[in-house]
Amino acid sequence: MSSFLSDNIDEALGCWKAGGLVAIPTETVYGLGAPVDREDLILKIFSYKERPFYDPLIVHISDKLMAKNYVETWDPLTELLTEKFWPGPLTIVLKKTNLVSDMITSGLPTVGIRCPKNKQTLDLINALGVGVAAPSANKFTKTSPTNKDHVLHSFKDDHLCILTSDEKTEVGIESTIISIENELITLLRPGIITQIDIEEALKGEKFQFSLGKTAFEEKAPTAPGQDPIHYRPTYKLELMEGKGQIIEKEGAEYVLLDKDPYITARELYLLMRDPLKKSFNRRVFVLPESRHQLNEKEKQVWQSILNRLVKAGKWV
Repeated sequence: MSSFLSDNIDEALGCWKAGGLVAIPTETVYGLGAPVDREDLILKIFSYKERPFYDPLIVHISDKLMAKNYVETWDPLTELLTEKFWPGPLTIVLKKTNLVSDMITSGLPTVGIRCPKNKQTLDLINALGVGVAAPSANKFTKTSPTNKDHVLHSFKDDHLCILTSDEKTEVGIESTIISIENELITLLRPGIITQIDIEEALKGEKFQFSLGKTAFEEKAPTAPGQDPIHYRPTYKLELMEGKGQIIEKEGAEYVLLDKDPYITARELYLLMRDPLKKSFNRRVFVLPESRHQLNEKEKQVWQSILNRLVKAGKWV
């Protein structure tokens, strides 16, 4: 069977029942989803994406009550952060229960949980009655999808229902991932929700914030998006600082990014997926020098954008 588009939740549920996968829209990127209690379909996620089994998946839920089925602890810090940021682009890594298979967590004792901000997907999860394991709906290490056409292009020959939605992917980059263990909050993947956002939400509470290890410093990922090579487009990508007049080199297409990090984040994967014209052999993303004049929170969002661009520019 080939992929098909649908805005009908019953058709999406039917696709799972028939042995296919469902691509779910969220406010960040599209996800490639399977029910948490269907290991046969979870296996297909890895197969469709050509994703290695060492890279864990995020479980998407419809509310906090459902989330508590999949984690052993739910402390006051978790409660405050979910109250503030769910539904939204924050994934929290906590110790898992036995309702979450080791295939989802790559053998780790913890699982990343998130409540996406998209009514169509929340309605789907509610109708299903269990969480949905879903990484981004793209081939492994390739650029993430922010609309249905991106997903269709990557999986057109697979048994896949692409759930459509009137809501846009307003964030545009993957969720912030943190782990919470006792009073220690560790940033595992940066995103649109920043350290400043988290600290403001927990003002008055006792906690410590730390930056997690990156790439394979711990020999294996503790959360999605930690591979050193990721988000790559089909062409060579380079970065440069925008200082004064740009002297263009032959064969390179130059794209000046917007200094507003929220606009750049929303548009980033659209820009990266735009094919090169035949006269170009690479694309150079120019970083606006004016970003250094932004406030600290906006600078942290820029660091999340650079996290994607640096990984996208690495080729082996």
